[in-house]
Amino acid sequence: MNFYHLFEIEAFSFLLVLSRMSAFMVAWPVLGSINVSQPVKVLMSILLSLVIYPFVKASMLVPIISIQQIMFYVMKEVVVGLILAFVAYFFFYGLQIGGEIISVSVGLSSAQMFNPTMSAQSTPIDTFCYLVGTMVFLLINGHHMFLTGLAQSYDIIPATEWGLHVKTLSQVTLLGQSIVEFGIKVSAPVLVSILLINIALAIVSRAVPQINVLVTSMPVNALVGIAVMIVMLPLLVNTLGINVEQYVEVFFSTMKAM
Repeated sequence: MNFYHLFEIEAFSFLLVLSRMSAFMVAWPVLGSINVSQPVKVLMSILLSLVIYPFVKASMLVPIISIQQIMFYVMKEVVVGLILAFVAYFFFYGLQIGGEIISVSVGLSSAQMFNPTMSAQSTPIDTFCYLVGTMVFLLINGHHMFLTGLAQSYDIIPATEWGLHVKTLSQVTLLGQSIVEFGIKVSAPVLVSILLINIALAIVSRAVPQINVLVTSMPVNALVGIAVMIVMLPLLVNTLGINVEQYVEVFFSTMKAM
């Protein structure tokens, strides 16, 4: 009888680990996109749960009181996993903002296409920034950093706690400011170049009124913007690498807030 009771407790503990892992894997960057098939996500969730469970089960073996207790703990673990995945996505949200700003400044905001990785309409420049960010994210082992943080989250946010510190977690909303700042930093070289080109064209239009600056500026802005993006690509890659590490720190600080 004791054996079966212990088996039920261990099964419940594994269910809690699987709930957090599944929620995180469904929504986290790169591998959580719709490009990755659902069976692969399910398999990875199970594998990660099997790897992490032996290290955390000692602190999770609590007696089962009722079905309401099981549902509460499972829902709490799902919420924790989704919140951590949302924070992990901040880096890519900043890239999307930067791509949108560049698209508007060079006049390509109307060239919309479906981006399956973001599950939304985006411009080619948005998609390009996202792909470059994904490449940098994988090259510097950003996925290893977040998976390590996910494994350590059980030390900071035990699965057997009854609740979350919602008041402290509300500070996460202030991170929107850092996302916008990151997007502006990504698009800053293009914005400055387009501003200088527009000033030069305004001077030309005053000197030579016969030139239709409104028509001429559109291809010039697009050409200059794309050229600047190509030139600043090495700097962009270096900046993205630094920002990935910063957002990993944000990821850990968010866990501590919870």
